[in-house]
Amino acid sequence: SSIDNQGTAGATKQPADTGKDVKEQPKETGPRPLTPPPAGKPSGVVMALARLADLEAQMEYAYVKHMQLVKRQRELKLQAKVLEDLPVGLEAIQAELNALMSADDGKSEP
Repeated sequence: SSIDNQGTAGATKQPADTGKDVKEQPKETGPRPLTPPPAGKPSGVVMALARLADLEAQMEYAYVKHMQLVKRQRELKLQAKVLEDLPVGLEAIQAELNALMSADDGKSEP
């Protein structure tokens, strides 16, 4: 058992646990990258600016929609005026009826 005390058998034994976990830290070769601070509650100014941007976008959309409706209204007024100026009833077909009657008169006389 003198061999156990001399170290040949001791080389196979594991060292006693001291209770401390030693962690090896990697060696840093350069500056650490900057990390942003934790997200917090937005300030009142940021909230106001975000609301302002949102309201401006809504207002721009409403203005474009309004301009489209104004243009559509002008087009519809022009179409209504054209329809009002069109002849109605016998007036609408009088020229075609006269042309047809004169064509029939020319064929029946010979």
